Amino acid sequence: MKISKQKLKHIYEVLDKENISYLQETMSDWFPKLFPKSELEVGKWYKYEEQFMFCFSGKIGDGSSYGFNFAGIWTDLLGVHEPESYTPATDKEVEEALDKQADKIGYKEGDNIGNFNGLKNETITSDSKSFSGGLLFRGGCCVFEKGKWATIIDQPKKLTVEEVEKELGYKVEIIS
Repeated sequence: MKISKQKLKHIYEVLDKENISYLQETMSDWFPKLFPKSELEVGKWYKYEEQFMFCFSGKIGDGSSYGFNFAGIWTDLLGVHEPESYTPATDKEVEEALDKQADKIGYKEGDNIGNFNGLKNETITSDSKSFSGGLLFRGGCCVFEKGKWATIIDQPKKLTVEEVEKELGYKVEIIS
């Protein structure tokens, strides 16, 4: 297989994370036998059988998609093969699967969570749940976005001496 200097230069110019999907599309156009185009749509959720459900990343077979494996276990390194065997998942199916995973993680009212860039913490203020535009919310806080789950940040409990004594079942004396 030969590749022209012009095509290599073009690849080099677009080779960064911002343009990776453009590069993949271009390579598929130039070398269709080497990089066959998938009939799956990037960013869309698909399912196979009962529990296997994933959000397609644009790549086949390399573990770059995220979702639920055949055992229904969440992974962000899910391998995807044979695109003709998958069917689109409904928003309701995706919401239910993500909601179950959020329950397993343990998000609840009062939890402090870190957002996805780690700069801001938020508190889940209620037990409300919603799913919109691929985002899962708990108590007004986004807990899932693009394959990433928010981290629950442990906070120390603030207790009075009486509350500590009640928890322990005996009297305590605070020494400073």
